[in-house]
Amino acid sequence: CGFYRPREGRLLADGQPYDELDISWLRESIGVVMQEPILFSGTVYENITYGAPSATMEEVQWAAEMATAEEIITNLPKGYDSLVGEAGSLLSGGQRQRIAIARAILRRPRVLLLDEPTNHLDIPAVAKVTANLHRLHEAPTILVVTHDTEVVKGFDAIYELQNGHLVERARVEAIHPA
Repeated sequence: CGFYRPREGRLLADGQPYDELDISWLRESIGVVMQEPILFSGTVYENITYGAPSATMEEVQWAAEMATAEEIITNLPKGYDSLVGEAGSLLSGGQRQRIAIARAILRRPRVLLLDEPTNHLDIPAVAKVTANLHRLHEAPTILVVTHDTEVVKGFDAIYELQNGHLVERARVEAIHPA
């Protein structure tokens, strides 16, 4: 996201050195879901559409479905108009995670950066979210930082951090939701 610069070597985006990129453009091109998702006081709808205020309800519902949040949201007392509380305090960790994933997907970023994206999800939900990420239209480049080997199954390239260096691992076949 351009927060840090490499101490050595070069970091490129679309062949361009980061130092030459427009940081606003770069950040608009990247969707991020952190390990502990950040939600804002307001409604579920407002949290999903943060960063994409012109999104239609149909697009919001599609993003929620891809994040396996649609059923959870429709079961809330006011659905998409339900309040999430300060920092999402009225929701479970899994609900917050799914809403954050929906928000990132809705923006249709060129790069989707997921830091432990399934931290609060059970194994069937992990499988479904992972399968949905592989089915996205105009699929973004997806970078996943995780300790959970189930999450990376089916991705094109998998790297492990070993002694401060990235080492490519063998590809693992995809899991399929039950």
